[in-house]
Amino acid sequence: MANLSTLSDELILRIISYLPNEDFHALTLVSRAFNRCSNRQLYQSVCLFEQDSDRFWESKYYPYLRLTLFDQPFYATRIFNPSLFLRTITENEGLRSCIVGASFPIRPDQEDRVFLVARLLQPSLSHLHLKCEVRAIRENRELVSTADSLAVELPEYEDDGEMFGGLPKEVFKQEIYSYFDLPNLKRFELSGIRHWDRFMSASGDKTHTSNITALSLTDTVPADQGLAKILSWPKALKSLRYELSLDESTDGEFYYSSFSDIEGPELSAKEFSNVLRSQRQTLEELFVYGDDDGGAGGFDPDETIDLHDFTILKRVGVPIMFLFMTQASAKYRGIQVSSRAILDILPPAIEELQIKMKDRTFSNDLVGPEYNPEFDLGPPPGDLTAALYQLVSHKKTMFKGLREIVLWKPETGGSEEPVSLEGKAACCELFEACKETGVRISWQETWVPPLFGPVPRTTLFGTF
Repeated sequence: MANLSTLSDELILRIISYLPNEDFHALTLVSRAFNRCSNRQLYQSVCLFEQDSDRFWESKYYPYLRLTLFDQPFYATRIFNPSLFLRTITENEGLRSCIVGASFPIRPDQEDRVFLVARLLQPSLSHLHLKCEVRAIRENRELVSTADSLAVELPEYEDDGEMFGGLPKEVFKQEIYSYFDLPNLKRFELSGIRHWDRFMSASGDKTHTSNITALSLTDTVPADQGLAKILSWPKALKSLRYELSLDESTDGEFYYSSFSDIEGPELSAKEFSNVLRSQRQTLEELFVYGDDDGGAGGFDPDETIDLHDFTILKRVGVPIMFLFMTQASAKYRGIQVSSRAILDILPPAIEELQIKMKDRTFSNDLVGPEYNPEFDLGPPPGDLTAALYQLVSHKKTMFKGLREIVLWKPETGGSEEPVSLEGKAACCELFEACKETGVRISWQETWVPPLFGPVPRTTLFGTF
Protein backbone atom coordinates (compact mmCIF):
# COMPACT_ATOMS: atom_id res chain seq x y z
CA MET A 1 0.00 0.00 0.00
CA ALA A 2 1.41 3.41 -0.96
CA ASN A 3 2.37 5.83 1.80
CA LEU A 4 4.42 9.00 2.20
CA SER A 5 7.66 7.06 2.59
CA THR A 6 7.23 5.48 -0.85
CA LEU A 7 7.00 8.83 -2.61
CA SER A 8 9.89 10.01 -4.73
CA ASP A 9 12.45 12.36 -3.15
CA GLU A 10 11.26 15.16 -5.40
CA LEU A 11 7.67 14.91 -4.13
CA ILE A 12 8.77 14.63 -0.49
CA LEU A 13 10.93 17.72 -0.92
CA ARG A 14 8.00 19.61 -2.40
CA ILE A 15 5.77 18.66 0.53
CA ILE A 16 8.22 19.42 3.35
CA SER A 17 9.34 22.69 1.76
CA TYR A 18 6.13 24.21 3.19
CA LEU A 19 7.08 23.27 6.76
CA PRO A 20 8.99 25.45 9.21
CA ASN A 21 12.63 24.48 9.65
CA GLU A 22 12.17 23.49 13.28
CA ASP A 23 10.14 20.47 12.10
CA PHE A 24 12.89 19.03 9.90
CA HIS A 25 14.93 17.51 12.73
CA ALA A 26 11.93 15.43 13.84
CA LEU A 27 11.27 14.37 10.24
CA THR A 28 14.77 12.92 9.96
CA LEU A 29 13.64 10.20 12.42
CA VAL A 30 10.58 9.11 10.41
CA SER A 31 12.26 7.01 7.75
CA ARG A 32 15.36 6.83 5.59
CA ALA A 33 13.59 8.71 2.81
CA PHE A 34 12.47 11.48 5.14
CA ASN A 35 15.91 11.58 6.75
CA ARG A 36 17.54 12.00 3.36
CA CYS A 37 15.13 14.71 2.20
CA SER A 38 14.91 16.57 5.52
CA ASN A 39 18.69 16.79 5.77
CA ARG A 40 18.82 18.22 2.26
CA GLN A 41 16.33 20.87 3.31
CA LEU A 42 17.74 21.49 6.78
CA TYR A 43 21.35 21.85 5.69
CA GLN A 44 20.87 23.52 2.33
CA SER A 45 21.86 26.82 3.94
CA VAL A 46 23.80 27.17 7.21
CA CYS A 47 25.17 30.04 9.25
CA LEU A 48 27.46 30.19 12.25
CA PHE A 49 25.64 31.68 15.23
CA GLU A 50 26.51 35.27 16.09
CA GLN A 51 24.80 37.16 18.89
CA ASP A 52 24.11 40.34 16.90
CA SER A 53 24.05 38.99 13.36
CA ASP A 54 20.41 40.05 12.81
CA ARG A 55 20.99 43.67 13.67
CA PHE A 56 19.16 46.07 11.41
CA TRP A 57 19.16 45.52 7.73
CA GLU A 58 18.02 43.08 5.13
CA SER A 59 17.55 43.99 1.53
CA LYS A 60 14.41 42.60 -0.07
CA TYR A 61 16.11 42.71 -3.44
CA TYR A 62 19.55 41.50 -2.34
CA PRO A 63 19.09 39.37 0.78
CA TYR A 64 21.83 38.38 3.19
CA LEU A 65 21.50 34.66 2.67
CA ARG A 66 18.15 33.56 1.38
CA LEU A 67 17.92 30.58 -0.92
CA THR A 68 14.90 29.23 -2.73
CA LEU A 69 13.76 25.65 -3.17
CA PHE A 70 10.77 25.07 -5.46
CA ASP A 71 9.99 28.79 -5.25
CA GLN A 72 9.52 28.60 -1.47
CA PRO A 73 11.62 30.73 0.89
CA PHE A 74 14.34 28.79 2.65
CA TYR A 75 16.34 30.23 5.50
CA ALA A 76 19.63 29.42 7.13
CA THR A 77 19.99 26.90 9.94
CA ARG A 78 22.26 28.16 12.69
CA ILE A 79 25.32 26.26 13.82
CA PHE A 80 26.47 26.76 17.40
CA ASN A 81 29.55 24.53 17.62
CA PRO A 82 31.93 24.89 14.66
CA SER A 83 34.20 22.06 15.89
CA LEU A 84 31.37 19.53 16.03
CA PHE A 85 30.01 20.75 12.73
CA LEU A 86 33.46 20.36 11.15
CA ARG A 87 33.69 16.77 12.38
CA THR A 88 30.17 16.01 11.12
CA ILE A 89 30.68 17.25 7.57
CA THR A 90 34.16 15.68 7.42
CA GLU A 91 32.65 12.26 8.13
CA ASN A 92 29.50 12.71 6.05
CA GLU A 93 30.13 13.56 2.41
CA GLY A 94 26.43 13.28 1.56
CA LEU A 95 25.50 15.90 4.13
CA ARG A 96 28.37 18.10 2.99
CA SER A 97 27.14 18.03 -0.60
CA CYS A 98 23.68 19.26 0.48
CA ILE A 99 25.02 22.62 1.64
CA VAL A 100 24.84 25.22 -1.12
CA GLY A 101 24.79 28.40 1.00
CA ALA A 102 26.84 29.33 4.08
CA SER A 103 27.37 32.40 6.25
CA PHE A 104 30.33 32.51 8.63
CA PRO A 105 31.01 35.43 10.99
CA ILE A 106 34.47 34.41 12.16
CA ARG A 107 35.98 35.25 15.53
CA PRO A 108 39.79 35.20 15.82
CA ASP A 109 39.67 32.07 18.01
CA GLN A 110 37.59 30.22 15.38
CA GLU A 111 39.51 31.06 12.22
CA ASP A 112 41.28 27.75 11.62
CA ARG A 113 38.15 25.63 12.11
CA VAL A 114 35.76 27.87 10.20
CA PHE A 115 38.02 28.39 7.21
CA LEU A 116 38.53 24.61 7.08
CA VAL A 117 34.73 24.17 7.11
CA ALA A 118 34.44 26.67 4.24
CA ARG A 119 37.08 24.82 2.22
CA LEU A 120 35.33 21.49 2.72
CA LEU A 121 32.03 23.00 1.58
CA GLN A 122 33.48 24.97 -1.32
CA PRO A 123 32.75 22.38 -4.08
CA SER A 124 29.00 22.50 -3.39
CA LEU A 125 28.60 26.17 -2.37
CA SER A 126 26.75 28.60 -4.58
CA HIS A 127 26.62 31.35 -1.93
CA LEU A 128 29.29 32.15 0.67
CA HIS A 129 29.21 35.02 3.17
CA LEU A 130 32.26 35.74 5.35
CA LYS A 131 32.71 38.25 8.14
CA CYS A 132 36.28 38.45 9.39
CA GLU A 133 39.30 40.63 10.08
CA VAL A 134 41.53 42.04 7.35
CA ARG A 135 44.46 39.92 8.52
CA ALA A 136 42.41 36.72 8.21
CA ILE A 137 41.32 37.71 4.71
CA ARG A 138 44.95 38.24 3.64
CA GLU A 139 45.89 34.79 4.95
CA ASN A 140 42.95 33.11 3.17
CA ARG A 141 42.71 35.25 0.05
CA GLU A 142 42.10 32.38 -2.35
CA LEU A 143 39.07 31.17 -0.40
CA VAL A 144 37.74 34.68 0.28
CA SER A 145 37.88 35.43 -3.45
CA THR A 146 35.12 32.85 -3.95
CA ALA A 147 32.73 34.64 -1.55
CA ASP A 148 29.82 36.58 -2.98
CA SER A 149 29.27 38.42 0.33
CA LEU A 150 31.95 39.88 2.61
CA ALA A 151 31.82 41.89 5.84
CA VAL A 152 34.81 43.72 7.33
CA GLU A 153 34.84 45.67 10.58
CA LEU A 154 37.72 48.08 11.06
CA PRO A 155 39.64 48.05 14.34
CA GLU A 156 38.48 50.64 16.86
CA TYR A 157 41.97 51.90 17.65
CA GLU A 158 45.48 52.02 16.27
CA ASP A 159 47.66 49.18 17.49
CA ASP A 160 51.02 50.86 17.23
CA GLY A 161 51.46 54.36 15.83
CA GLU A 162 51.11 54.00 12.07
CA MET A 163 50.03 50.37 12.34
CA PHE A 164 46.37 49.54 11.90
CA GLY A 165 44.95 46.08 12.36
CA GLY A 166 48.50 44.75 12.47
CA LEU A 167 49.39 46.38 9.13
CA PRO A 168 50.87 49.73 8.10
CA LYS A 169 47.98 52.14 7.72
CA GLU A 170 48.35 52.65 3.96
CA VAL A 171 48.73 48.93 3.34
CA PHE A 172 45.61 48.36 5.42
CA LYS A 173 43.62 50.83 3.34
CA GLN A 174 44.91 49.40 0.05
CA GLU A 175 43.77 45.98 1.25
CA ILE A 176 40.24 47.32 1.81
CA TYR A 177 40.22 48.95 -1.64
CA SER A 178 41.23 45.64 -3.23
CA TYR A 179 38.03 43.94 -2.05
CA PHE A 180 36.13 45.98 -4.61
CA ASP A 181 38.12 44.10 -7.27
CA LEU A 182 37.01 40.63 -6.16
CA PRO A 183 35.12 39.33 -9.22
CA ASN A 184 32.53 37.25 -7.33
CA LEU A 185 31.74 39.80 -4.65
CA LYS A 186 28.18 41.13 -4.89
CA ARG A 187 27.53 42.32 -1.34
CA PHE A 188 30.07 44.18 0.78
CA GLU A 189 29.70 45.41 4.36
CA LEU A 190 32.30 47.86 5.67
CA SER A 191 32.05 49.12 9.23
CA GLY A 192 34.03 51.77 11.08
CA ILE A 193 35.16 54.40 8.54
CA ARG A 194 35.32 57.62 10.58
CA HIS A 195 36.39 60.07 7.86
CA TRP A 196 35.83 59.26 4.21
CA ASP A 197 38.09 61.91 2.65
CA ARG A 198 41.04 60.81 4.74
CA PHE A 199 40.33 57.12 4.21
CA MET A 200 40.03 57.50 0.44
CA SER A 201 43.22 59.55 -0.05
CA ALA A 202 45.51 58.03 -2.69
CA SER A 203 42.96 55.30 -3.44
CA GLY A 204 43.25 55.43 -7.22
CA ASP A 205 40.45 55.47 -9.75
CA LYS A 206 38.18 52.42 -9.87
CA THR A 207 35.13 54.12 -11.39
CA HIS A 208 32.56 51.54 -12.58
CA THR A 209 34.95 48.60 -12.18
CA SER A 210 33.42 46.71 -9.25
CA ASN A 211 30.74 44.01 -9.47
CA ILE A 212 29.31 44.88 -6.03
CA THR A 213 25.56 45.52 -6.19
CA ALA A 214 24.71 45.84 -2.45
CA LEU A 215 26.83 48.01 -0.16
CA SER A 216 26.41 48.37 3.60
CA LEU A 217 28.43 51.12 5.32
CA THR A 218 27.93 51.17 9.08
CA ASP A 219 29.33 52.88 12.18
CA THR A 220 30.35 55.78 10.00
CA VAL A 221 30.06 59.54 9.50
CA PRO A 222 28.30 62.04 7.17
CA ALA A 223 28.76 62.04 3.43
CA ASP A 224 31.60 63.89 1.70
CA GLN A 225 33.54 63.63 -1.57
CA GLY A 226 35.55 60.68 -0.26
CA LEU A 227 32.29 58.78 0.01
CA ALA A 228 31.30 59.94 -3.47
CA LYS A 229 34.49 58.39 -4.81
CA ILE A 230 33.96 54.95 -3.31
CA LEU A 231 30.29 54.94 -4.38
CA SER A 232 31.37 55.49 -7.97
CA TRP A 233 33.31 52.21 -8.04
CA PRO A 234 30.41 49.73 -8.49
CA LYS A 235 29.27 49.27 -12.07
CA ALA A 236 25.64 49.14 -10.93
CA LEU A 237 24.95 49.70 -7.25
CA LYS A 238 21.40 48.63 -6.47
CA SER A 239 21.20 48.72 -2.67
CA LEU A 240 22.85 51.04 -0.15
CA ARG A 241 22.59 50.95 3.63
CA TYR A 242 24.26 53.82 5.46
CA GLU A 243 24.29 53.73 9.26
CA LEU A 244 25.63 56.85 10.96
CA SER A 245 27.35 56.84 14.32
CA LEU A 246 28.45 60.31 15.38
CA ASP A 247 30.86 60.97 18.25
CA GLU A 248 29.61 64.09 19.93
CA SER A 249 32.05 66.27 21.84
CA THR A 250 31.83 69.75 23.39
CA ASP A 251 30.31 72.78 21.68
CA GLY A 252 28.07 70.63 19.50
CA GLU A 253 30.94 69.73 17.16
CA PHE A 254 31.97 66.25 16.13
CA TYR A 255 35.25 64.60 16.74
CA TYR A 256 35.99 61.56 14.60
CA SER A 257 38.43 59.01 15.89
CA SER A 258 40.11 55.99 14.28
CA PHE A 259 41.71 57.00 10.98
CA SER A 260 41.90 60.69 11.76
CA ASP A 261 41.47 62.93 14.77
CA ILE A 262 39.90 65.87 12.97
CA GLU A 263 36.46 67.38 12.89
CA GLY A 264 34.16 65.91 10.32
CA PRO A 265 31.62 67.61 8.02
CA GLU A 266 28.13 68.64 9.01
CA LEU A 267 25.38 66.13 8.47
CA SER A 268 23.76 67.24 5.23
CA ALA A 269 20.79 65.42 3.72
CA LYS A 270 21.47 67.06 0.35
CA GLU A 271 25.03 65.73 0.37
CA PHE A 272 23.75 62.16 0.50
CA SER A 273 21.95 62.61 -2.79
CA ASN A 274 24.97 64.41 -4.27
CA VAL A 275 27.44 61.64 -3.48
CA LEU A 276 25.02 59.03 -4.86
CA ARG A 277 24.67 60.64 -8.25
CA SER A 278 27.02 58.21 -9.99
CA GLN A 279 24.46 55.47 -9.21
CA ARG A 280 21.23 57.38 -9.84
CA GLN A 281 20.26 55.16 -12.79
CA THR A 282 20.80 51.85 -10.99
CA LEU A 283 20.01 52.35 -7.28
CA GLU A 284 16.81 50.55 -6.24
CA GLU A 285 16.86 50.96 -2.46
CA LEU A 286 18.39 53.43 -0.02
CA PHE A 287 18.42 53.19 3.75
CA VAL A 288 19.99 55.91 5.92
CA TYR A 289 19.84 55.11 9.60
CA GLY A 290 21.54 55.65 12.95
CA ASP A 291 22.54 58.72 14.98
CA ASP A 292 21.32 61.10 12.32
CA ASP A 293 20.29 64.32 14.06
CA GLY A 294 23.65 65.26 15.47
CA GLY A 295 22.45 65.84 19.00
CA ALA A 296 23.27 69.43 19.97
CA GLY A 297 24.83 70.41 16.67
CA GLY A 298 26.52 69.36 13.46
CA PHE A 299 23.32 68.98 11.43
CA ASP A 300 22.68 71.22 8.45
CA PRO A 301 18.89 71.82 8.53
CA ASP A 302 18.61 74.05 5.47
CA GLU A 303 18.45 71.39 2.74
CA THR A 304 16.55 68.18 2.22
CA ILE A 305 17.62 65.14 0.25
CA ASP A 306 17.00 65.25 -3.51
CA LEU A 307 16.20 61.95 -5.23
CA HIS A 308 13.94 63.20 -8.01
CA ASP A 309 16.18 61.93 -10.85
CA PHE A 310 16.97 58.52 -9.36
CA THR A 311 14.97 56.80 -12.04
CA ILE A 312 14.42 53.31 -10.58
CA LEU A 313 14.74 53.95 -6.83
CA LYS A 314 11.83 52.01 -5.30
CA ARG A 315 12.50 51.75 -1.55
CA VAL A 316 13.61 54.68 0.60
CA GLY A 317 14.17 54.78 4.35
CA VAL A 318 15.49 58.07 5.76
CA PRO A 319 15.22 60.26 8.87
CA ILE A 320 12.39 62.76 8.90
CA MET A 321 14.71 65.78 8.63
CA PHE A 322 16.00 64.44 5.29
CA LEU A 323 12.53 64.91 3.75
CA PHE A 324 10.73 67.60 5.59
CA MET A 325 10.97 70.95 7.40
CA THR A 326 8.19 72.57 9.40
CA GLN A 327 6.90 76.00 8.43
CA ALA A 328 8.01 77.29 11.82
CA SER A 329 11.58 76.05 11.33
CA ALA A 330 11.71 77.42 7.79
CA LYS A 331 10.49 80.84 8.92
CA TYR A 332 13.09 80.93 11.67
CA ARG A 333 15.84 80.26 9.10
CA GLY A 334 14.46 82.59 6.47
CA ILE A 335 13.60 79.73 4.11
CA GLN A 336 10.37 79.35 2.15
CA VAL A 337 8.88 75.85 2.04
CA SER A 338 5.51 74.41 1.13
CA SER A 339 3.79 71.11 1.70
CA ARG A 340 4.34 70.39 -2.02
CA ALA A 341 8.13 70.42 -1.59
CA ILE A 342 8.15 66.67 -0.94
CA LEU A 343 6.91 66.12 -4.51
CA ASP A 344 10.13 67.59 -5.88
CA ILE A 345 12.59 65.42 -3.97
CA LEU A 346 11.23 61.85 -4.08
CA PRO A 347 12.01 59.40 -6.92
CA PRO A 348 9.17 58.81 -9.41
CA ALA A 349 9.43 55.01 -9.10
CA ILE A 350 9.05 54.96 -5.30
CA GLU A 351 7.00 52.06 -3.93
CA GLU A 352 7.84 52.04 -0.22
CA LEU A 353 8.76 54.99 2.01
CA GLN A 354 9.93 54.63 5.59
CA ILE A 355 10.37 57.81 7.65
CA LYS A 356 12.31 57.58 10.88
CA MET A 357 10.59 59.82 13.41
CA LYS A 358 12.45 61.53 16.23
CA ASP A 359 11.35 61.03 19.81
CA ARG A 360 8.38 63.35 20.54
CA THR A 361 8.53 64.69 17.00
CA PHE A 362 7.45 68.35 16.95
CA SER A 363 5.49 67.81 20.17
CA ASN A 364 6.69 71.10 21.65
CA ASP A 365 4.74 72.91 18.93
CA LEU A 366 1.57 70.87 19.19
CA VAL A 367 -1.43 72.42 20.91
CA GLY A 368 -5.19 72.05 21.07
CA PRO A 369 -7.54 69.12 20.52
CA GLU A 370 -5.65 67.88 17.46
CA TYR A 371 -2.65 66.90 19.60
CA ASN A 372 -2.25 63.24 20.39
CA PRO A 373 1.19 62.55 21.93
CA GLU A 374 1.12 59.06 20.46
CA PHE A 375 0.97 60.42 16.92
CA ASP A 376 3.19 63.48 16.62
CA LEU A 377 2.51 64.25 12.98
CA GLY A 378 3.26 67.92 12.92
CA PRO A 379 2.17 71.17 14.50
CA PRO A 380 -1.09 72.83 13.47
CA PRO A 381 -2.03 73.08 10.69
CA GLY A 382 -0.25 69.71 10.42
CA ASP A 383 2.83 70.34 8.32
CA LEU A 384 3.96 66.73 8.02
CA THR A 385 0.43 65.46 7.52
CA ALA A 386 -0.07 68.04 4.76
CA ALA A 387 3.18 67.01 3.05
CA LEU A 388 2.23 63.32 3.09
CA TYR A 389 -1.24 64.23 1.83
CA GLN A 390 0.39 65.95 -1.15
CA LEU A 391 2.48 62.84 -1.81
CA VAL A 392 -0.47 60.44 -1.70
CA SER A 393 -2.74 62.79 -3.67
CA HIS A 394 -0.25 62.78 -6.55
CA LYS A 395 0.06 59.01 -6.73
CA LYS A 396 -1.96 58.70 -9.93
CA THR A 397 0.07 61.31 -11.78
CA MET A 398 3.58 61.25 -10.25
CA PHE A 399 4.14 58.23 -7.97
CA LYS A 400 2.10 55.47 -9.57
CA GLY A 401 3.94 52.63 -7.82
CA LEU A 402 3.59 54.00 -4.28
CA ARG A 403 2.01 51.40 -2.04
CA GLU A 404 3.30 51.86 1.52
CA ILE A 405 4.33 54.63 3.93
CA VAL A 406 5.62 53.75 7.38
CA LEU A 407 6.23 56.35 10.07
CA TRP A 408 8.73 54.57 12.26
CA LYS A 409 10.00 55.42 15.71
CA PRO A 410 12.91 53.28 17.03
CA GLU A 411 11.74 51.77 20.28
CA THR A 412 13.24 48.89 22.25
CA GLY A 413 10.43 46.60 23.31
CA GLY A 414 7.92 48.40 21.11
CA SER A 415 4.91 46.71 19.61
CA GLU A 416 5.62 44.65 16.51
CA GLU A 417 2.16 45.40 15.14
CA PRO A 418 1.68 48.48 12.97
CA VAL A 419 -0.82 51.05 14.27
CA SER A 420 -3.36 52.41 11.81
CA LEU A 421 -3.87 56.16 11.55
CA GLU A 422 -7.59 55.63 10.97
CA GLY A 423 -9.67 57.73 13.33
CA LYS A 424 -6.78 59.96 14.45
CA ALA A 425 -8.11 63.50 14.36
CA ALA A 426 -5.01 65.08 12.79
CA CYS A 427 -4.79 62.37 10.12
CA CYS A 428 -8.35 61.86 8.86
CA GLU A 429 -7.87 63.56 5.49
CA LEU A 430 -4.51 61.85 4.95
CA PHE A 431 -5.89 58.44 5.87
CA GLU A 432 -8.86 58.82 3.51
CA ALA A 433 -6.52 59.82 0.69
CA CYS A 434 -4.40 56.71 1.36
CA LYS A 435 -7.50 54.53 1.40
CA GLU A 436 -8.72 55.97 -1.88
CA THR A 437 -5.37 55.49 -3.66
CA GLY A 438 -4.52 52.08 -2.18
CA VAL A 439 -1.53 53.24 -0.13
CA ARG A 440 -0.95 51.54 3.22
CA ILE A 441 0.11 53.98 5.92
CA SER A 442 0.97 53.13 9.51
CA TRP A 443 2.85 54.19 12.60
CA GLN A 444 5.26 51.61 14.02
CA GLU A 445 7.44 51.58 17.11
CA THR A 446 9.97 48.76 16.83
CA TRP A 447 13.68 48.23 17.29
CA VAL A 448 14.05 46.74 13.81
CA PRO A 449 13.06 49.06 10.94
CA PRO A 450 9.79 47.68 9.49
CA LEU A 451 10.70 47.98 5.80
CA PHE A 452 14.38 47.20 6.22
CA GLY A 453 14.34 44.66 9.02
CA PRO A 454 15.96 41.22 8.79
CA VAL A 455 14.38 38.52 6.67
CA PRO A 456 12.96 35.92 9.11
CA ARG A 457 15.41 33.15 9.90
CA THR A 458 14.77 29.62 11.01
CA THR A 459 14.23 28.97 14.70
CA LEU A 460 17.58 28.43 16.40
CA PHE A 461 18.77 24.91 15.82
CA GLY A 462 21.01 23.69 18.60
CA THR A 463 22.10 20.21 17.45
CA PHE A 464 25.64 21.43 16.76
